[in-house]
Amino acid sequence: VQGVIAGLCKCAFVIVSIGTCCIPCSRSCCSLMGSVLAGNPLYMAWNWWRYAIGGLTALLANSRSRLALFMWEHSAFGSGDYWWHGEG
Repeated sequence: VQGVIAGLCKCAFVIVSIGTCCIPCSRSCCSLMGSVLAGNPLYMAWNWWRYAIGGLTALLANSRSRLALFMWEHSAFGSGDYWWHGEG
């Protein structure tokens, strides 16, 4: 359910990806970025599943176009020069 919400709501996608300062420990414990920075431990695998389901939902919601998904992610992070786009 969280992944589907993240795929439809830009602010939820940002929280799933990098966390937020409004929720204590969300950056280190409840975000994909926190999982990557911790070395991708198994106990944080649920973050990857949530992010993957959110990404798939966002892809389907954006006409199944990878370019539209990329532009949606860019706008979700404020349309700046830098933003989180997965691990690679």
